[in-house]
Amino acid sequence: MNEVEKGRIKARVPMDSRITCQSKLLKGGMEREEREMSSDLSYLAGIIDSEGTIRIGRLINLNRKASYQQRLHVSNTDLRLINWLIERFGGSMPTPRKFSGNCKDGYTWSLGGYKSYKVIKKVQPYLLLKREQANLAIKLWEKVSRNRYSSYKLPLWKGSLAKELYNRCKALNAKGKNNEQIEKKEAFSARDNIIYLSGIVDGDGCISIGRQMFSVENYGYYQRIQVINTNIILIEWLVENFGGKVPKVRHGRRNHKSRYDWQLSGFSSYKLTSKVLPYLVVKREQAECAVLLYNRVSKFWYGGSKPMPDYKRKLAEELYQRCRKLNKRGRDK
Repeated sequence: MNEVEKGRIKARVPMDSRITCQSKLLKGGMEREEREMSSDLSYLAGIIDSEGTIRIGRLINLNRKASYQQRLHVSNTDLRLINWLIERFGGSMPTPRKFSGNCKDGYTWSLGGYKSYKVIKKVQPYLLLKREQANLAIKLWEKVSRNRYSSYKLPLWKGSLAKELYNRCKALNAKGKNNEQIEKKEAFSARDNIIYLSGIVDGDGCISIGRQMFSVENYGYYQRIQVINTNIILIEWLVENFGGKVPKVRHGRRNHKSRYDWQLSGFSSYKLTSKVLPYLVVKREQAECAVLLYNRVSKFWYGGSKPMPDYKRKLAEELYQRCRKLNKRGRDK
């Protein structure tokens, strides 16, 4: 009896097949990491476009020599967002800003130097509103800051270029009315658009539950997703990709910019909220309340001559009050 018959020789996988399997596993892992990084960058772009600032700072020393540096900031009143940014991209959080009265404390995530250049370089393709500022910050690093000139040794032509970039970025970030033209966002995958929208919603958006009275003892409840911004380009992008209508302009007083209010309600709001829910950081609880309301109550239309059962009215009112409390402004008492 030979060795094969005795069962002492096991079937061997050819070396080429093993190398192919290992390369496929490695490639799959790399693709997964790239997909996760793309998700983080899409969300970060939405946060920067709504709550962030890309700027070029200037420091003048005692000899009247100026040095320039690009910086990235995100300000928010929710500490969860700041911790998420530090965990994903590094950076620091200065001492929280204490406001008087009933206002919440303010937190700011800050990134400077080479770290800010790396993050801005990666997130630049995903930006819509602050892409021009990102281009200026990238150009400052690649043309000036990369060579680590001190303010004493900065060549004249590089000093002029840095000053020009600084003034341009300052004008773009200026508050009040302006006529700056912004390029439209490039076409990305539907998934990237959803993740970008989740960042916008966490920054300038609101997910809420509304209540409508049909009679003294009969209420109707509906969910709504809303984004408020002063830039019509963002609103047009939202309408183009997710539906809705371009709202009427709310003109600001004096030097204030005009405001646009985009929103979806009903089933359209439910579909979009369900898609952005996995990527939300700040407004996840509100989204969960809105989705649960539709699945348990709003899907079965009650209103007018069709009163809502007591147990569903109790659930809808509980979700309404919960969402209202989460969206309440000011400090928690």
